[in-house]
Amino acid sequence: MTQQNALETERSWDGNDVQVRTLFDMNAFAEREAASHLDILHYYWSSLQIEKVSLPKVHEFHPSDVLPKAAFSSVGWVDSIADDPRDFVMRDHPENPVYGLGIELNDTFLSEFPNKMHAKSLLLEYIRCKRWKVPLYHEIEQVIGGISRHYTRLMLPLVDESGTVTQIFYGVSPLTPPTPLFIED
Repeated sequence: MTQQNALETERSWDGNDVQVRTLFDMNAFAEREAASHLDILHYYWSSLQIEKVSLPKVHEFHPSDVLPKAAFSSVGWVDSIADDPRDFVMRDHPENPVYGLGIELNDTFLSEFPNKMHAKSLLLEYIRCKRWKVPLYHEIEQVIGGISRHYTRLMLPLVDESGTVTQIFYGVSPLTPPTPLFIED
């Protein structure tokens, strides 16, 4: 992994859970995700933005029109209507129940997210996407609940008629498959 275009790296841990989250600039995204489903998603979002000379509106954004069916399991969105990111709600989370944890994340407030370390990072990332009104691209390496995950994620802000970001659409791309690190007897 090149850190050449890394803007920020956050390292955190809580007991046996650890994570490294790296925010990259969008030039790195273009280089790293060329021809991927994340690239298709970003191109579609960008084309709507250019066409309207503003952020894409929630009601205009239909990624199922452009994504291959295999990518549908790798996308989701967050309801970001609330001012407080703790009140943002996970919707269409790509993995339900979450592998290794057996929990559902759909319709879950970020303040109720089961792993507080992960929730804290998500709160910052989602509020930045909402306030800055720009796509954000991260590489995330984590061990949560004894499951190792390594993936990239693209977040795209979508607005309502007043120009407020009310939805953050995201896509993930695994760099390695989720792997259990502990064998239970």
